[in-house]
Amino acid sequence: MNVCPSSRPVQVTAPFIMRFLVLFVVVVFFSTVFAENDEEEDEYEDWPDFHVEILHKPEGCEEVSKNEKSLTFDYIARLHDDINQGLEFDSSIKQGKKMVFTMGEHMVMKGWEEGLKDMCIGEKRKLFIPPGEMQEGDKGTGALIPGNDVALEYEFELLDVGDKPLSHPRSNIFKVMDTNGDMQLTKDEMLRYFVEYGLGGLKDDETMDDAVDMIFRDQDGDKNGHVSYEEFVGPKHDEL
Repeated sequence: MNVCPSSRPVQVTAPFIMRFLVLFVVVVFFSTVFAENDEEEDEYEDWPDFHVEILHKPEGCEEVSKNEKSLTFDYIARLHDDINQGLEFDSSIKQGKKMVFTMGEHMVMKGWEEGLKDMCIGEKRKLFIPPGEMQEGDKGTGALIPGNDVALEYEFELLDVGDKPLSHPRSNIFKVMDTNGDMQLTKDEMLRYFVEYGLGGLKDDETMDDAVDMIFRDQDGDKNGHVSYEEFVGPKHDEL
């Protein structure tokens, strides 16, 4: 009886089994690596929602933060992105200058306006502000925020609540930096300002020049070597 060659049994040899096992292990390994990379990318695509955490609330509360009141704070600012998690980049404590602003006048970002309502004097809160709507508006005083696609975390302590001042004490930082009055900031002008007034959150191995270079490059949107009034994200509300 003739036997068709295609019906002959296939011999499964030891080398064949070894090659199959090696291939299987390689496929599983790379599938796991790619899955982990996808998870890391997704971690920073979907930030947690804006939220407020009360760290300390004193007993008794005679006066609280509200619109049309001048508020005095100490704060620490940290940023979160795919490189830096919790890196401190600004601090009123390190600068030795308190944060003062009037609530309800759009002087600071929306996240501050929402997250700092109804605080007692001596109360401490932590705000987590993801990229987007809650970061819109003026960024307040202190160091300039390095970029817009980062999540921001602030710790605030309310020190005082007072009446709205007739003339708000916050400086127009753009005007102070723009020493020649041409409505364009150079890196040297920006560096001169931070050398005089300080820049919070510098790491021990980070020079002032490097930090200002990062801030300048980030704000120079059209990369023409100058930061215009429109590009500048710091306080600039005084009449120029």
